[in-house]
Amino acid sequence: MSMKEFNSFKDYKPLDLFFFPSGWFSLKNNMYDIDPSVIDFVKGEKKGELEDLFFGEDVFIARSEMPLSGNRLFLAVLSIGCRLFSSEADDLPSYCFYDVELNVYFGSKDKKKSIFERRVAFSNRYDAARKASGFMIAFSNHLYPDIISGVVSVDDDVSFYFNDMVS
Repeated sequence: MSMKEFNSFKDYKPLDLFFFPSGWFSLKNNMYDIDPSVIDFVKGEKKGELEDLFFGEDVFIARSEMPLSGNRLFLAVLSIGCRLFSSEADDLPSYCFYDVELNVYFGSKDKKKSIFERRVAFSNRYDAARKASGFMIAFSNHLYPDIISGVVSVDDDVSFYFNDMVS
């Protein structure tokens, strides 16, 4: 198999729905606009590559570190994992669920305390991307400014910021 035939990143387009607010950086972004049923039409190494790249446990990871006073930081880690269901024995097309997970921490680089976690499952990549973007926006544009201005503290329940009506 030639290198040209084996480059899946050239064969598919990245998903266009992500919005990255200031202060976020992507550690991994394999959220491409690929329907899981594509797995049903490829064989061998190519099938394994597609499953690993675009339908694996961590297809997207992003992180944000916002400074607070002193050496304290306000951090968030967001990931999207995929659970692929594919069977050659069934007549059903392959499908997957996307798990969007957000973890928010407070502390220093050496010692962090978890203050919030949320995990939400979606049946399609578009809703997962929208929710991931919403979580990033809620953290950067709503929660962090309110922490800085004293509206809320890291000891408060911050789940409101990540409800559907906010994000």
